[in-house]
Amino acid sequence: MLHVLDMDFLLTCTGDYYGATCVDQSFLKDFLLRRLGPQKYHLLMGDARHGQGAHTVLRQNEKDMLARFMDIKHDFAGKPDRGEDPLPFPLTLPPIGGIPDDDPDVGIHNGALHITQ
Repeated sequence: MLHVLDMDFLLTCTGDYYGATCVDQSFLKDFLLRRLGPQKYHLLMGDARHGQGAHTVLRQNEKDMLARFMDIKHDFAGKPDRGEDPLPFPLTLPPIGGIPDDDPDVGIHNGALHITQ
């Protein structure tokens, strides 16, 4: 007797190329580099990553920055309405020589990088 296996689509794909992982990678690789500039970014993140493609190992500072970013990401409620001021989200930076506690040009105040909605 032959039994037929029925399969239904249960959920959408997740992982390196989908959803929150893309936001995390964009934060680590794009946003911080653009905001801090190459010199401060290198001081914060260190040397080249280990691994390639979707198989990479986060360095300790990347893990720390991503952990701090999670609170901001989870509290994000969308862009403010027209005329409203964006809400600032301070992202505490680790104490690293070469990155000042205050650098208004890149949005660092009291040792925290301020991100707005």
